[in-house]
Order: sequence, then C-alpha cells, then structure tokens
Amino acid sequence: MAGSFPTSGAELDAEALTRLLRSQHPGVTVTGVEVESVHEFGEGDVSTAGRATLVIHHDGGAHLPKRMVVKVARPDLPATALYENEVAVYEHLRGELDIETPRCFGTVFDPATGTFGLALEDLGVRGARFGDVELEVPLDSIRSVLAQAARLHGTYWEGARLHDDLSWLQAHTSGDLHLLFSHPDLAPALIREQVATVQFKAEILSSVGQELADLVAQTRVVQSH
Repeated sequence: MAGSFPTSGAELDAEALTRLLRSQHPGVTVTGVEVESVHEFGEGDVSTAGRATLVIHHDGGAHLPKRMVVKVARPDLPATALYENEVAVYEHLRGELDIETPRCFGTVFDPATGTFGLALEDLGVRGARFGDVELEVPLDSIRSVLAQAARLHGTYWEGARLHDDLSWLQAHTSGDLHLLFSHPDLAPALIREQVATVQFKAEILSSVGQELADLVAQTRVVQSH
C-alpha cells in the first residue's frame, strides 16, 4: 500500500526515511543510509515494536543529527491502537513534556495497515542503554522511571485538556485501546503468544506458581478496574 511503512529495520531505505523526516522537516532529502543494528521481535530485546540504529545522510537538514533510532511496527502484532497513540504523543505532545524522553525528528502512521515509523534521538549517544532481563536494574534507575511517570501523569491527571485539545489521547477505559486489552479473543491470544515465544515471561509465570489461565483472568480484572 502507498501509505504503509516498512516493518523491518533492514527495509528502511532512503525513500522511506525521506518520507519519515519530511513529516517534520519538509526540506530534507535522505541521500544514503547505513544500518548499524537491527532489533526485531524474537531476539529478546524488543516487544511491541522493532527498532534500527541508523546513520542517515541527508541534504537540507543541517540541524538534524545523522545517528537516529527508527522504530517500526511488528508485522504480526495487531496493536494499531498502541502504535497510533505512541505516534500521536510524539507528534503532538512531545514538545511540551517536561520529562526525560528522546527527541523526535519524524512521525508516520498508516491507519489502513497499522504500520508506523518514529525517527528518534539515539539515546546511546548520551550513555543510555535499553533494558535487558539478564542485567540488574539499580534501585535509583527504578526511582527515576517512577518519578518520570508520576510527573507525566500528574501534569494531565483529570485535566480539562483531556476533553479538549488532548481528546485524541486514547485511554484504557474506552475506544480502540480499551478494545485491544478487553477483547475476549484478542487479549488472551496476545498473552498466549508472549508466554509461548518469550522464555523469561514463561519462567516468571512459573516462578510465582501461576498458569496462563490465571494471567488471562487477572488481566481481565485489571482491565475491568
């Protein structure tokens, strides 16, 4: 489809990246791409989206960095509502957020296919690292994450803007995002797929004496609440 976006980091060519960056920087043309790394589902370090670290050569974008991380959709995951919400936050809300989040240089979302692209700052340049289930997480890092989340939610909690200029934000209580997590067939299928294909998730479930049916039931309780 003309509106779709690649779902693999290896497929991110100059044409796709030009379209992505022009969403926010109309004068940019990508002239070359170097793929440094690609992370996709099944490799143990991504979940609902893949990502690629790229060196992007471009004309007309002297103010833009060359190193970027580009996020793309998982082709086998019907998480359109999640993707649409994430892209919209970076497109419309990122500029006013007073929290630690990567700068965004381009956004694309295609509702017909559920594909998307996000061109983001490579946080590795600032020494950040992606989480890994095999690495210990320092307590100060957990405190920092919780503080960022509290600042984000505290800023908008029950605010009038949620019914005005921010009414596009999807919630877990109604709309497509609610349907994704409350659907009687879709949510259990997603849970089964995660437990079946991600070893550490199956091990966590076993370590606390729970079974798949318990997790599905508890997810429904949380969603109902």
